[in-house]
Amino acid sequence: MSKLKLRLLAITIATIIIPTAVPSMGILAAWEQNQGKWHYLNDLGEKQTGWINDNGKWYYLNNSGIMKMGWVDVSGTWYYLQQSGEMKTGWVNDSGTWYYLQPSGVMKTGWINDNGTWYFASESGAMQTGVVKVEDKIYYLDVASGAMQAGNVTLSGKTYTFALTGEAVGKDIPPVSKAFNSNVVGVTDTNNSDKNNNGSSVSTASQQNRSSSSNHNSSGSSDNGGSSNTGGAGNRNDEIPVNDQPIFPKSQQSDLSFIGDPMPYYENGKFNIFYLDDIRDSGEIGFHPWSLLETENFYDYKNEGVVIDYSNSEADQDLALGTGSVIRDKNGLYHAFFTGFNDRRADVVSQLNKANLASDFGVQGSNRWSYGYGTSNADFTLATGYDADNKKYYQSSLDGLELHPDFVHPAVTTGAGATYRWTVGEDGKIDLTGTYTKFIQNDSNPSWPDGVTLTIYHNDEILQQNRISVSDTVENIDTIDIKMLNVKKGDMLYFIITANNNNAWDGGKLDVSINPTEIANEAIMHATSTDLKNWTKIYNDTFFASAQYSKNDFRDPYVFYNQADNKYWMLITTRKNNTGVIAKYVSDDLKNWTDQGVFFTNDMGTSNLECPTLIQYGSYWYLTFSDQSAADPYGNRVVHYRKASSINGPFTKPGRDSFDGNGFYAGKLEKDSSNNLYLFGWTPTKVDYNDSNAFDWAGNLVVHQIKQNTNGDLYATPVGTVVDKINHSINLTEYSKTSTVTKNNSDYSFTGNGYESVTFNEITGTNKITGKINTKSKNNNFGFMFNVRENGKAPLNIVFNHQYGRLEFYNASTDGSLGQLQSTKPITVPDNGVLDFTILINDSVAVLYVNNEAAFSTRMYNMQNHKWGIFSMDSDITFSNLQLSK
Repeated sequence: MSKLKLRLLAITIATIIIPTAVPSMGILAAWEQNQGKWHYLNDLGEKQTGWINDNGKWYYLNNSGIMKMGWVDVSGTWYYLQQSGEMKTGWVNDSGTWYYLQPSGVMKTGWINDNGTWYFASESGAMQTGVVKVEDKIYYLDVASGAMQAGNVTLSGKTYTFALTGEAVGKDIPPVSKAFNSNVVGVTDTNNSDKNNNGSSVSTASQQNRSSSSNHNSSGSSDNGGSSNTGGAGNRNDEIPVNDQPIFPKSQQSDLSFIGDPMPYYENGKFNIFYLDDIRDSGEIGFHPWSLLETENFYDYKNEGVVIDYSNSEADQDLALGTGSVIRDKNGLYHAFFTGFNDRRADVVSQLNKANLASDFGVQGSNRWSYGYGTSNADFTLATGYDADNKKYYQSSLDGLELHPDFVHPAVTTGAGATYRWTVGEDGKIDLTGTYTKFIQNDSNPSWPDGVTLTIYHNDEILQQNRISVSDTVENIDTIDIKMLNVKKGDMLYFIITANNNNAWDGGKLDVSINPTEIANEAIMHATSTDLKNWTKIYNDTFFASAQYSKNDFRDPYVFYNQADNKYWMLITTRKNNTGVIAKYVSDDLKNWTDQGVFFTNDMGTSNLECPTLIQYGSYWYLTFSDQSAADPYGNRVVHYRKASSINGPFTKPGRDSFDGNGFYAGKLEKDSSNNLYLFGWTPTKVDYNDSNAFDWAGNLVVHQIKQNTNGDLYATPVGTVVDKINHSINLTEYSKTSTVTKNNSDYSFTGNGYESVTFNEITGTNKITGKINTKSKNNNFGFMFNVRENGKAPLNIVFNHQYGRLEFYNASTDGSLGQLQSTKPITVPDNGVLDFTILINDSVAVLYVNNEAAFSTRMYNMQNHKWGIFSMDSDITFSNLQLSK
């Protein structure tokens, strides 16, 4: 039984009866029980209604001021209040049915991710079990725990396979017991009754992994209009704030999948954010497919899943996918250009799959060439006649048939084609290049010649078939350019030249070279789509680095259309002379690309310049890139930009050329239809998901809105739609405060004498912290701390360092030395000035924005559900207008 400590009230209470379970109150809580009902009174003795927060715990009072218990419907949203009145979060078992309540208390429907395990709840909130169909996919939810299953599952003696993402795959699909549409409304599920009826079609056995609250004994209630009041212990307006928005989303392909390099493409009011999907539990040798998120406002994201996959074969160039970009051509076809990466092949070119028709020509079988005739691959016949002096194969029964290294003529009378056949020497990939040249007509009857047809077979598959006409004045040429052809030892390639309708004089020349596909770690690859979701790779358009660049550092193509020269431009990250450069390629058709040389050379050192973008904003052109130097906290491995008045440069370095610290990487610019500019990047996870460890690769998507000063310099601000969305004010609950700190409403003033701090209630879900820091003449270090301990210090700190003029992030205790730096960002920390700040928090990511000058992204795993605070070390500052919102 809780102890109840009441403040003396103006109202005399004759009798107080302590219930079996009561709210857990603070020392100053003004709770009153009257006739067995609990009420909360403000400083004037007035009963409160609506939501109140007492010592960090939420309670709900109906229109009569009575504290509610059990299920309560507030403006159409369900919550569960324990018998003490405290709002419940997490799992609750009500009469044998499990429900999940989010950190905000809102009952969750649809998919639920609880500590890495997925569950599904119907429209009523009831956790489902068994085989369910959600939209068009089928899942199995364990009948005992409700957990979504993956891998092989045996049901009624039959084994079914479920992907890592849970959906049933393969030809055998289990029978469905319940189906739900996109709004989680059951098609066959009837469990949509009110909570006080506890209707449920869910069969649950033991729930060993969840702690249940006691089942409520009072009926559920509906309170749609409870008012809120200022004063008292807290204020939640007329309902609990909006559901926690995923403003910094992660990949949804699995619990261990994270967002790598984003590639934004804006169209029709929507950002299509392609990204490298770091699926860490895939179990496959391939990695980093392109996945897709869609958003119109940066707080509602739709997951489209994987849209361009890797090959998963160590022989293929696209064993892994790398960064690229998307563009739409004038005909409405979408083009994706991406990096194909494979470093698992030996960097040795075998000679077994190298051939050249001209230099190899000789006896039958030389370098596996054969010479003969036929109308297709199926009726190929070796020629029996050979004139060694004239290097000619012929067949005495076929008039006109000749095969030379530099001349070829099909049979005149029967239509039998002249055929060159080559046999593959080993498994692998090969490139076929060359030409067929149709000579100028040389027939006694000029009206007869009508050209030939060149057909190229790989075994029974036709790779190329073109009709080549004849001319009286010029030679007509057909190009052979077939790349990355998968072949097996013993496969046959046929090059067949057949006469067209008239068997007239049809002389020409076939030039063919066969080579193993170049072995390089990186290449530029191409895919097309009509809807941005279903893509077809065009392997034949793959190209590698020009000779002047590093073949193993050739990646991150950024493509756009330059109206000034009516060409498509492609910027590529590569190296030249052991220095990172950005190369420029151009094209007329998005298929054939010409190297135009180095566009920009690293002006800071020799490291690579990854993920480039080039965009015009106002009267300036901006080039951005991410410096791939060693990960250090002092601002090298960050996103930089350069500006120029012309697309061709020269690009100059502004005074502060970065947008964020090393907690934000791979940033790419994109504009919307209103000419708002945004920068898309990711904040990395940490090794072993531990706050004490170094940054890893990939994490959560973070988007900054980018604005422009009058001199053309850029700066990062929070996205306006996100700031506007997180607008439900939460009263700060003060847990501890150094005695020397003075409070005046929402202002906290520090004396500047030693270490001083203020600790507030726990951070949960998505939050916005805003305010101002007013500095005076005594400045040292001050800032924000997270996961605050009882001693008023914390292991996670964002610090304003006046001495060095920068923001700093530490994963070490708040004290005089703070410990090892993890991130920095240069910033002006003025004397007698004002620092206007906004902190956005979601998941384990916090981003600080200051004075329209800087963004500072951080990763803190122990931030959520722990206290936060503000501190000063020898700085006489004031935090003013401090506000927490959800």
